[in-house]
Formats: sequence, C-alpha cells, structure tokens
Amino acid sequence: MKKLLLLLILSTVGMQANAQFGVRAGANVSNINQFAFANRVGIHLGGYYTYDWKEDVILEAGIYFNQKGYNDQKNTNVSDFFNYISIPVLARYKFLDQFNVFAGPQAHILSSRKRNENGTISKTTMILRGYDLSALAGVGMDLPQGINVQIAYDYGLISINYFDFIVKNRSLQLSVGKRF
Repeated sequence: MKKLLLLLILSTVGMQANAQFGVRAGANVSNINQFAFANRVGIHLGGYYTYDWKEDVILEAGIYFNQKGYNDQKNTNVSDFFNYISIPVLARYKFLDQFNVFAGPQAHILSSRKRNENGTISKTTMILRGYDLSALAGVGMDLPQGINVQIAYDYGLISINYFDFIVKNRSLQLSVGKRF
C-alpha cells in the first residue's frame, strides 16, 4: 500500500513537471451562416492548462468567456450578440521548435444574449439553443518569456436553432497568451 501511494505521488509530481497554466485573450470576428449579416467583432478571454503528452504533442483544456453573434446595424438595423462560456479540448502538434497546429472540439454554454432591432432591446435566450458545439482549429507560435500568439477558426457543428432556423456559429479568432 505504501509503495502504491509513493508511486501515485511520484507520478503526479512528474505530470506536473510537464504541465503549465496560462491565460489567453483576443478578438473574435463572428457571424451565423444562412444569412447575409455583417460580422460582429467581440472578445474571448480565459485560462488554459497544457500537458506535454508526447515529445511533439501537447494536450490543452481551457475555459473562456466568448462573444459571438452578428452586427448588421448598417444594413438591417439589427444586431444580436451571444455570450458563451466556452470549453475547448485541443491537441497541439509542435514543429520547428516554436510553431504548432491544433484542433479539437469546443463546447459552449450560452450565458447571455442581447438583440438590438431598431433601438428595441431584447435579452431573452428562449429563441436559441442554450448550448453549442464546434470544432476549433488553427496555428500558433511560441515567443520568448512564455508569450504565445495564435489564429483559429471556430466552426459550429450543430444548429443553434436561431428563431427556429437551422444556423451555425462561425468565428475567426486572433489571440495572445502567456504561460506560467
């Protein structure tokens, strides 16, 4: 029993040596498909945890505040902003020492919504699904002092049932992060 406990403690310490925490923030340019709406520019920010799984493969999980939707005030006098709590689970493949490509699923939980139509504000979340699932893929670069940058595309996999239409979220993300 003591040997098992010692082995468990040593393996946990070894895993922590290969793990790092970080924070990341950036801009989203998002929209929903099926309509000719203008893009919404929003933000995403949060934290992540990485684990060096193999020599060139890193596993990453995170939690982020993520703004999506569209902003078509110039053409239709309508904007609709969706705020999500997003949880990505990614695999990163490192190459050339400082570059990586990554992909994985991302779950989203709707936290709030704000629709502005000709000055009339609606905050009900009843007109769209309370969750979303997407695929996130992109490329990143590690810089000195634990700084990293990345660009990613967030591709909605399921309909958010927006006013009972079959539409999916789409967004392009540009991020800056810091590992600790």
